[in-house]
Amino acid sequence: MSTMFTHQSDKTHEEVDLESIIRYYDSIGMEQLSPREGLAGQFVTGPYHLYCNELIRRKYDMKSGEVVPTDLFLFSEGEAPRREVTKLGGVPYWPASEPWPTTPDGEPFYFVAQFCFTDSKDLVDDLPGDILLILFADDDWCGQIGATESIRFEWQTICDRELIGTSPNIGIEKPFWASVGQGAKDCCYGSLLRYASYPEAMEEIQQAGRLDLHDVYNDYLAPMPHGTRIGGLPHFSEELWDDLKDFPGRFLCQLAYIGGDSGVPYPWLNRESPLSIDESSTLFAVGDVGSLYMYLQDDGSVWSFQTPG
Repeated sequence: MSTMFTHQSDKTHEEVDLESIIRYYDSIGMEQLSPREGLAGQFVTGPYHLYCNELIRRKYDMKSGEVVPTDLFLFSEGEAPRREVTKLGGVPYWPASEPWPTTPDGEPFYFVAQFCFTDSKDLVDDLPGDILLILFADDDWCGQIGATESIRFEWQTICDRELIGTSPNIGIEKPFWASVGQGAKDCCYGSLLRYASYPEAMEEIQQAGRLDLHDVYNDYLAPMPHGTRIGGLPHFSEELWDDLKDFPGRFLCQLAYIGGDSGVPYPWLNRESPLSIDESSTLFAVGDVGSLYMYLQDDGSVWSFQTPG
C-alpha cells in the first residue's frame, strides 16, 4: 500500500521518495516543526528524521569523499501488507509446516524482527536465504557478543508455501525493552531507500573532538545514518569504533532504535497525524537508543553485538 512518500515498483519493498519528503517538510518549515530545538541530527525511523539529516548533509556539504551505499528503512505502523518484507514484530515469514523454534528448556523464542534481503543482494553478496529472522529467548541477551543462546537467527527462502497465520508471540510475556509483536499497534514494517554513508565526513566530525562540529545538535547522525538498514558500514559511536571495527564476519544489517517522533506530522510513513502525549513512540531500543548489529560468518552462522546508544 503506497503512501504519500512511497511508491511501488518491481522490488519486494515499497520505495521511499526522498525528494517528496524534502518538499513536504520544506513547505512547513523548521521553525514550525521544531521551534525549540531547531535543526538537529536524528535517529531514523520516519520521514521527519530523514528530512533533518538530509538537510544537515546538504547545508554542511557532507556528501563528499567516499560514498558507501546502504539500504535504509523508514517505517509504517501496523502489520505489513506483504509477509516477506522487513518488519518489527507482527506475523513472521515462517512455514506452517515447520515447528516454531524453542529453547533447550522447551520455551518458544520471541519473534523480534525480520530482514528481507531480496532488494539488497548487490550490497551483501551470497546469503543462506532471503529473509533473516531475529528471535530472543529471554531478557539476558543484553550485552552478549557473538554466538549466544539468548539470540537465535533463522534463515528462510521465499517460495510458494503456506505460512503461519498468527504471531508466535501470542501468550508469551513481552520482553521488558520493547512492545513488539502481539497486536497491530505493536509492530511496524519498512519501506526502502537506497541511501549512502559518507565516512570521511563522519571522520571529520570525530577528529574535531566534539560531536557538534557544525553547531548543529547531533550532526554526527547525518553523514552515516543511524537507522535500521542493510549493508554499507555500521553506525556506532566513536568510543566503540576501535573495539568493534574489526568484529569478525561480514556486516549484514543493523536493527536500530525504532520509534515515531511526537509532535510532527507523519511520525510513521502511513500516519499523518502526530503522536499524542499519551501514545508510546518506542517500539524497539537497546538501552537508550542503541542498536543490534548482525554479521555473517564464514560458516554461514550469524553473530551479533549490541550498543547502548
